[in-house]
Amino acid sequence: MLIAHLSDPHIRTGPLAAEPAAGLHHALARVVALDSRRPDSPAGLLGAEQLAWLDGVLTERPDVPAVVCLHHPPLAVGIPFLDGIRLDDGPALADVVARHPRVVRVLAGHVHRTVVAPFAGSLVATAPSTYRQTALRMHDDRPPGYLAEPTGFLLHQSTETGWVTHLVAASHAGPVLGM
Repeated sequence: MLIAHLSDPHIRTGPLAAEPAAGLHHALARVVALDSRRPDSPAGLLGAEQLAWLDGVLTERPDVPAVVCLHHPPLAVGIPFLDGIRLDDGPALADVVARHPRVVRVLAGHVHRTVVAPFAGSLVATAPSTYRQTALRMHDDRPPGYLAEPTGFLLHQSTETGWVTHLVAASHAGPVLGM
């Protein structure tokens, strides 16, 4: 996510130099990217050291909204095949997030479709893919396959009443009406 920009002076690198966890310091928000990859499994894992690092980063500026980003969703998304390869230490991440009420979003990938759910006093969201979407196979654990459904992305915005998230279609969209 932010790995390509680790030379930026506003970005603090993670617990180990070889691990691409990063925290982006900004006056209005804190964005923290975590590495949930595992060499031995398609499921994700943060581990105790990275979770402790996250806890420390979130403690530094408790008055600033924070967004935590990782690849593997930390909870079940209702698609059995994907639920089997989610973040293995999702409950431990929930413990950290719950201690920091200014975490406004936990953003994950891996699902290739939009999923939104409450998580540890915050909101977890996955975005649609910018290529193909995972089929919504909710009744068995067979690989779901990928569909040519519309692509898109999520746009997160701070407003006067809190944070909102917009689902923005990026393909199969018609012209703007009334223009």
